[in-house]
Amino acid sequence: MDNKQFLDTLMSKLPQMKKVSAETKAKAEDFTLTINGAAGMVRVKIHGSRKITSIEVSDELLEMNDKQMLQDILASTVNAAYFEAQKKAEERMIEVIPANFKFEDFLDI
Repeated sequence: MDNKQFLDTLMSKLPQMKKVSAETKAKAEDFTLTINGAAGMVRVKIHGSRKITSIEVSDELLEMNDKQMLQDILASTVNAAYFEAQKKAEERMIEVIPANFKFEDFLDI
């Protein structure tokens, strides 16, 4: 197969490869995590796509009237949620990619 044939084959298979990639990513990100901060006074829910779906703050924490502490706890909990979602998505990506997947299968090499 010469370079032009290879590129033509690659370009013709690109939509199929994009579809498989999008489906795999969607499967890997199909989860929601709940991360607690400050002994449960802050709760962050995050989707596998790393979108925050909710943030709950306890009345007890709000009654403390400490803006800086609240900001620090929120930042820390959101960062932890993002990190955990990223880690879980990567782990799930390994699980959802077929064990026998080969890039060459798309190119008929």
